[in-house]
Amino acid sequence: MGVDGVSRQPAPLGQAGVGPQADLHDFPGGTIRFLDTLLSATQPFPLVFFCHYPLLNSPISGTHSFSPQEYDRIVSLLYPHRSQVRLWIAGHLHRQADYPITNRATGETLGRCVETPANKEVVQGQFRLFRVWGDATQASALAYYPNSKTEPLGYRLWTLTGQLLYEGPRPPSLSDWPEGVYLLQEQTAQGLRVRAFFVTGTR
Repeated sequence: MGVDGVSRQPAPLGQAGVGPQADLHDFPGGTIRFLDTLLSATQPFPLVFFCHYPLLNSPISGTHSFSPQEYDRIVSLLYPHRSQVRLWIAGHLHRQADYPITNRATGETLGRCVETPANKEVVQGQFRLFRVWGDATQASALAYYPNSKTEPLGYRLWTLTGQLLYEGPRPPSLSDWPEGVYLLQEQTAQGLRVRAFFVTGTR
């Protein structure tokens, strides 16, 4: 089911769109009251939710998602159906992540929050395909679809001494390599592109 958590407040400093914070729309017919009404009834099927915002269990999550109080309110509605809650699929932070939804009061987990790095605004934007089956306890892994006209089709990571560290169709993870200077070679439809970057020990 879809969960509308997008704010209607204008973005700050004259930027386009709306602000980054989530909103439960707590008014008659709003999102949280719709969920309350829906989940007050018996749900015979596994529950999968789609929302722009992830369910982050963090004291500072309100900066770019639901506040801790809003998180607790959503989880309190999901908790009675915890045996049926499977997935909360989200975006907003443009990252690949998969973690349990936790009831902060009891420490119990109920389903998983799965984030997609979908982003149409950048050259290396990705999207994630979800194939949910059975009792919805399994979902497909990340599917990466490059745009052959603008995005790299392959990557090679080199040291400055010419040692090849990585070769593959997706960008290498910086967390896999020690501090140092590296060269990233990108194969595109227009030819090769090389970038130099420095990996620090404080990333």
